[in-house]
Amino acid sequence: MNKQGERIKFIELYNDSMRSYKKYKKDYLIISFIHYEFKKVNPDFNENLISAKLHDIINTYRVKHNKRFDKEKYVACAFVWENINEVVGFIDDREM
Repeated sequence: MNKQGERIKFIELYNDSMRSYKKYKKDYLIISFIHYEFKKVNPDFNENLISAKLHDIINTYRVKHNKRFDKEKYVACAFVWENINEVVGFIDDREM
C-alpha cells in the first residue's frame, strides 16, 4: 500500500475511534485514571500484571456502571489519545 493509502486507512481508523471516544469519553477517562493510579502506586509490577489489572478494572466498571463499555472500546478511545500528534501532523501538512 502506498503512503497516501496508508494515510487514508489511518484516518478512517482514527475517525472510527473518535466516534467511540465521543460516545464513551466519560467511561474511558474514569478507567484510565483508576488504572493510572494503580500503576503509580505499584511501579514495580510487571506489564502482564498491569494489563491483567486493566482488564479487571474494565470488567468491574462494566458490571457496575456501563454494560456496553468493554476493552475494545477502551482500546479505540486510547487510540485517539495515542495518535493525536499524528493527526495534528496531517493537518499541518495540508496547511503548508
